[in-house]
Amino acid sequence: MQALAFVPFAPTLLLAGDANGALLLWDVHVRRPLLRRGGAHSARGAGVLSVRVLPSGSVLTQARDGILKLWHLHVTPQEGTSQVLTEECATFTTTDMKQLCVHLSREPSLKISTNSYNFCTMSAIPWEGVEVVAVAGP
Repeated sequence: MQALAFVPFAPTLLLAGDANGALLLWDVHVRRPLLRRGGAHSARGAGVLSVRVLPSGSVLTQARDGILKLWHLHVTPQEGTSQVLTEECATFTTTDMKQLCVHLSREPSLKISTNSYNFCTMSAIPWEGVEVVAVAGP
């Protein structure tokens, strides 16, 4: 794992980016991934450098492919008590024993080429009236 970020609205969830460009959503209580998006950054050697989870549920990623990507993550109540693990939904149990279903979009809703390919990382800057401004650079 090269980049980690806890999900602020579901604190037992940890979003990780690996050296192969995949995104993994972990449940820290059971110590296993709930969802995996292999090839989230698919260029050869496009390891994920940075992951940010925004309060709105958007996820901003940056990788060595020189692209920033915006994904959508949301959590919904899960009916029943069975464990569900699919590409669309993964069920986890909160510390107060509620069953929730977490979804991570299959494709990014936005891609921005930065021409910054190696060790420069992004920052998410709060700006009034704007959800996120991404800055990539040294």
